[in-house]
Amino acid sequence: MKRIVIAFIIIATLSGCTNKKIETGGDNIKLSCAKTNIPGSQIIYAPQIASIVGINENGQLLGYLEGIFNSSLYIIDIEEQNAKKLITAHVDNKIKSVVVNKSNVLWVENNDKSWVIFNMNIRDGSIMEIDKGDYFLEGGLDYPYLSLFNGDLVYNTSCKNPGEPMISQIIYYSLNSGIKEVIGEVKGDKTYLAAPSVYNGNVVWDRGEWTREMKAEVYLYNIPSKKLTMISGSRSAATTPVIWDKYVAWSTYSPYKSEVKNIEVYNIESGEVKPVTNNSPDSHLEPWGKTIGNGILTWKQNLPMNKITLYNLETGEIKTINSPTYYPEIHGNWLTWTPLKNDGARKPGIYLYKIEANAGN
Repeated sequence: MKRIVIAFIIIATLSGCTNKKIETGGDNIKLSCAKTNIPGSQIIYAPQIASIVGINENGQLLGYLEGIFNSSLYIIDIEEQNAKKLITAHVDNKIKSVVVNKSNVLWVENNDKSWVIFNMNIRDGSIMEIDKGDYFLEGGLDYPYLSLFNGDLVYNTSCKNPGEPMISQIIYYSLNSGIKEVIGEVKGDKTYLAAPSVYNGNVVWDRGEWTREMKAEVYLYNIPSKKLTMISGSRSAATTPVIWDKYVAWSTYSPYKSEVKNIEVYNIESGEVKPVTNNSPDSHLEPWGKTIGNGILTWKQNLPMNKITLYNLETGEIKTINSPTYYPEIHGNWLTWTPLKNDGARKPGIYLYKIEANAGN
């Protein structure tokens, strides 16, 4: 496995962005983005952006601005340094999961009691409800989580009738035909289906359980054939899969040390599994929040990271960017992350770095 270190030491000295007042609110915001003064780094610092949640067909980013996180969603054009308000949550609601394609923006609005999935037609601005439901104690508040590829939307949800066991489901919804199907389901108060991920007709998710053994396995569902396959083999626990092309990345752990996890990549065509990380049981490291774009995988971690790891799914090559952070993510061809100060506190804004297609070849 090749390993390359990208020696971008991210520092606070930036060109063109000092002493600028950060604007919040409003329908159109002029951003004060600037490249770092590190020669050749092409890393951009955007102090007004709190986080990025998606990217549309035109390369524009969707995200939240500092000071109004989870209440208003903006379309962000880094090249034009402009943010335009797209969505504002209803009173007492927050925007949660967001996905986008060429024609639609879909998002979850929730509060402590209920959730709604909305679909906005980008061309005419019309909005419709896709689904809605209630939260309950056993189900928690971490659903629905949306995943979208072209016209295929998938999400997880849970429901419970009085005196009956909890039902956890994976729902498939076609934006093209309006057909809605349950493609995965388990019943029981100690078992659940977690957030799905979809790519080119294939959907992956994991079934987990709240038991002493903490067992979990990963499933692959093909939308055209309606075929469901368990793909994580004899592992005692494989969880939180994400899919891109023919690759599925999941996390593994021992039931006796569930807080320590490692990442593996599964090839759908060959059935081959390759390890990506090798955290020892004493490391206390838990990689999570895996994201993939342009064939590159990255992840978050439970402890502050001094570097960001980029794993090439096709070649196995690893690149690293030296920058303290908790939250690196990939959206299309953009790598974004939340910078940290020297004392470990969050620094306002985000860094952005454009990844080349299949970087690492």
